[in-house]
Amino acid sequence: MEKLEIAHKYTFEANLNTNKQAVHYWMNVMPIKYDKINFSFTKKTNFEINDLIPIFIIGLPRSGSTITESILSSGKKKILNLGETALINWSIISTHKEIITEGKNGEEKLLTLDKNLICNKLLVALKNLGVSNTENNIFIEKSLENFFYIELILKIFPRAKFINTSRNTHDNIFAIYQQFLSKNSWTHSLENILNYVNNYLKIINSFKIKYPNKIFSVDLEELTNNKEEISQKLYNFCELEWSYKALEFYKRKDLFSSTASNIQIRSNLQKYDKEKYSAYKIFLKKFSNQYKWIEKD
Repeated sequence: MEKLEIAHKYTFEANLNTNKQAVHYWMNVMPIKYDKINFSFTKKTNFEINDLIPIFIIGLPRSGSTITESILSSGKKKILNLGETALINWSIISTHKEIITEGKNGEEKLLTLDKNLICNKLLVALKNLGVSNTENNIFIEKSLENFFYIELILKIFPRAKFINTSRNTHDNIFAIYQQFLSKNSWTHSLENILNYVNNYLKIINSFKIKYPNKIFSVDLEELTNNKEEISQKLYNFCELEWSYKALEFYKRKDLFSSTASNIQIRSNLQKYDKEKYSAYKIFLKKFSNQYKWIEKD
């Protein structure tokens, strides 16, 4: 554990300024502003975006999201799989840079975004990726941080669905820490991981209550133990026709993932290993007063 901590420290410092900015955004900006974003309607939104049916896979890294994505894109119907585009975050920041700044003295200000501007930007990007309101109107997008933007996304894509992947929280924390995730600056510190996980749990639970018919949760252990039942429920939620072919995703020659799970999706679903990270859970004890869910999990 000590050597891993040192390795993460050097990795973070190798790109220090960029990593600091990213950590600040995901730790200090979005957890405050995610529910304080509104839209202004300067024009009528392009009707094309209302015809799109995006399926957003959200959650924490190393939670089974790539396996879920592979199952969902391997059924009878060919569904366009965009991977991790970060399009939502990009469309917001590129049009409204003020979102990355905080109010004076930590003031939580309501931020108003131009919906038409964002929608038009997204439409151009999606068309370039092959999305069409006539043929490929159903597509999968797997930028996990989109749980921050659930409410915003529903205002842009009224037909959107969300698949929230999850696993035992303790296991998830150490799976993240063990894996060097270069795209996620907050993963290079156990303290930052816990902070991010805490924000995720708070936000996703609030949105599950607010939008129960829009969010379907897939637990990795349940999926590996009952793959047919859970995958069928997943397909039913997405209003897609299920077939056993969906569970044979590992046979696909065109299956590719740029994530750390690229090797895992080359084989059949393996039973969840409950003991893999049990020896490390002692390292969470000192944080149990700060995060009450540590003792509950």
